[in-house]
Amino acid sequence: MKVFFLSLLFVVFLYPLNAQPGFVKAFDESVAQSADFMDVVINHDTIVLYSLAWDSTHTQGIRFSELDTLGNIIKEAIFVDAASILTTTTYRKKIIQTADGGYAIFGAAGMPIVYMLKVNHNLELDFLEKYVDTNGHTLLNTTLLEVDDGFLLVGRHVITGADDDVLVLKVDKQGQEVWRKIYGELEIDDIIIEIKEFGDDFLLMGSRSSNSFPNQSTWGAPYLMLIDKNGNEKWSWMMDANLLPAGFMDGYMLADSSWVFSSGSWEWSDHNGSYGSRPMVVRMDKDFNITWQKAFGEIFNKQWFTDLEQTANGDFIASGNLWREYEEGVLFSRAAHYKFKANGDSLWMRQDSVLEDAWVMGTDLLSSGSIISIGYTDKYGAGGGRFGFLIKIGADGCIDTLNCWPVGTDEDLLFPQQVEVYPNPIVDDLTVSMLSSGTIWLYDGMGRFLRKQALIVGQNAINVHRIPKGMLFYEIRKGDVVLSRGKLVKE
Repeated sequence: MKVFFLSLLFVVFLYPLNAQPGFVKAFDESVAQSADFMDVVINHDTIVLYSLAWDSTHTQGIRFSELDTLGNIIKEAIFVDAASILTTTTYRKKIIQTADGGYAIFGAAGMPIVYMLKVNHNLELDFLEKYVDTNGHTLLNTTLLEVDDGFLLVGRHVITGADDDVLVLKVDKQGQEVWRKIYGELEIDDIIIEIKEFGDDFLLMGSRSSNSFPNQSTWGAPYLMLIDKNGNEKWSWMMDANLLPAGFMDGYMLADSSWVFSSGSWEWSDHNGSYGSRPMVVRMDKDFNITWQKAFGEIFNKQWFTDLEQTANGDFIASGNLWREYEEGVLFSRAAHYKFKANGDSLWMRQDSVLEDAWVMGTDLLSSGSIISIGYTDKYGAGGGRFGFLIKIGADGCIDTLNCWPVGTDEDLLFPQQVEVYPNPIVDDLTVSMLSSGTIWLYDGMGRFLRKQALIVGQNAINVHRIPKGMLFYEIRKGDVVLSRGKLVKE
């Protein structure tokens, strides 16, 4: 095992630079243009994340990073292993803070090896233990939980050409294996995303689905399984597969034994002629009946709320991604954050672009209530690659205190309106075609307000001759409801 301490990340400030409680930053790893930020945990307002990285010999490994609340790097360490390649994937893999002040992850080192990596509070190696999963691997979703006498490691056990099952490893405080269990049924995919303490037992949260290629006969549903301290299954439950939610991504049981969880739908789109999903939040009563649910946006592939955080006053923040169409046929994934009350009332929602496509992998909260989200963003074309990103959002949903755009409510996503904005790029006149009246608001590339104009039913000409060249953002509103948002280029 080799360990490297370094500070090699080049930081790109996307917006804004001042007068702001937050920011959006992209990080370019200088050894190779890839920096998959996988998950984040906050320790006394120090941001700790881990990611895929390469050392000075271009050996692939895992990087732990500490950052301050302004996104400045305090300390980093890369861990590589001479005998195997430590990997991450674009599926969520959790980091936890341990009782001794350190941090731990559970991952894969190439089929059929899985590993647990633990560092101390100074990001120095405590141990790297590897385990052979003879008949499969856990390359995809992984999570872990510290218990009194060790850790429970949970992964996705996959056998080529067969089903996805659940692997649970019990290890002691030094990472030595105590026992292992595999759970699952034939011709069924079981995927566990989260594990939580549940009294003296442990609750596994995830999904159960058909293992057929996604089509109109494909089904998926939220799935719970309770195990005792020895890994014995006590009970399991699956939601009706005809209902909209496709699985648990994260969730909480409240004081009245009801549940709030984040999810994604599992839907067939006749319009697109393919399987797709929408990010969701759901409330269930103590008997697992849905009391309310919300799904956002249109049906596209890979849309979900991957994380759910509960604030000090009992509100919730769901984070994930949403596809938005900037122009016909051109889609980009945006980092989405939605704050709501336990009764389903919306507080705010925002979507942020980071370079081009953005995928949120993990979220945590600062003591101030501000939100920290990390993930990765893809940039295409010359100079492109994969970059890690960090977003900081104020508790009120704002990044820029001078202009809180693009914060809105969920209604603009739940009830989309037909709006056409063209051409793009623009020179002198912008045309907005409306099915109802409204107002267009224009902002520059830093989010600063430029002008607004009332809109009527039909075509509206907006003269932008005096607006400087460059990137513009627009927002079309009807009262307090946002009908459309997008990006324009002024030539």
